[in-house]
Amino acid sequence: LIRTHNCKYFIDVGSHWGLYTLQLWRTFGDEIEYMAFEPDNQNRQQFVANLFLNDIEGVDLRPVGLSNKSGEVKFERVGKKNRGANRISASGSHSIQVMTGDDALSLRAEHIATKLDVEAHEIEAIEGMRKLLNHNKCVLQIESSKDRLNALEKALGIDFKRIGIIEFDCYFSNF
Repeated sequence: LIRTHNCKYFIDVGSHWGLYTLQLWRTFGDEIEYMAFEPDNQNRQQFVANLFLNDIEGVDLRPVGLSNKSGEVKFERVGKKNRGANRISASGSHSIQVMTGDDALSLRAEHIATKLDVEAHEIEAIEGMRKLLNHNKCVLQIESSKDRLNALEKALGIDFKRIGIIEFDCYFSNF
């Protein structure tokens, strides 16, 4: 889809250790620009190490999460074995910084691919990316449970059509 729609940007929200960015770099190299958001310090440092080990430069990796507001929120570490399951939670044990995607990214009239994996915070992240989504052509891969699919489609709006589902990954586009 990135090649089909001539996407020039890849936005990796909830990037964890950077798997998607690393895989896309192998395919596209510096043909596209990479922006990643990972608020968990340990995951982010692993991502930095993976970039180093793979001799990749030029990834804009930011130490924040994306939400529908900017500021500090509670963050919960779910378990030691699956650090990708960490999430924003009122009962969280520590705090992270979040910002809106609209504050973080000022892209307009671009073709963008986005992977969003934010552990049940996808509606809030989408709400904070409203301008970004409305002013660009986008392909989205959003990890979400099937019981949240209707709310997800409502949050995206009528311009976005679902183009597929593979297990927990829902694909949308406004092309």
